[in-house]
Amino acid sequence: MKNRLYIILLLCGLLVVGCTGKQKDAEPIKTYDEVESEFIASLTANDTLAVMQAADSLMTGLKNGELETSLSKLFMVENRTIVPLSPAKIAELCKHFRRFPVVDYKLEHLVFSVAALNDMKYSIQFAKKDKAGKAPTISFVLNPVRMNGTWYLCVKGKEQYSKDMRNPIHPKTPVY
Repeated sequence: MKNRLYIILLLCGLLVVGCTGKQKDAEPIKTYDEVESEFIASLTANDTLAVMQAADSLMTGLKNGELETSLSKLFMVENRTIVPLSPAKIAELCKHFRRFPVVDYKLEHLVFSVAALNDMKYSIQFAKKDKAGKAPTISFVLNPVRMNGTWYLCVKGKEQYSKDMRNPIHPKTPVY
């Protein structure tokens, strides 16, 4: 009986010692700033070219009135995966672009941050210029996402971070 008790105590002691040892392979948690810097350093001119070509094809199609065909090239980030836009979302965007047709467009900026969260902002002219040469415009923001080496143009959700936000992500925020 005493031997069993000693064996149980010995096993419990080994278990406690084994569980409290330092993990040598654990990576430190990085800040958003660190993850962003690493991602940007990994980009090449081909990355920018791929995003620009896809976006130009999209915007040209929208300008030419090819709404459904153009919008079917867009994606969404859902549960950490890339999914095509649903037919309902395509219909919603078609309705939007019928109300605000793309008469002309201008790329305002393309800002890379991290693989799944970037900003590509367009200014869209939706009516002819007035006599003073001013045209009514709206903004259209895309989220270029790189997954497994492939770029996808995603619709930027209202809840997603953007460099244009009043209170952007603090650079020291931990990224898990």
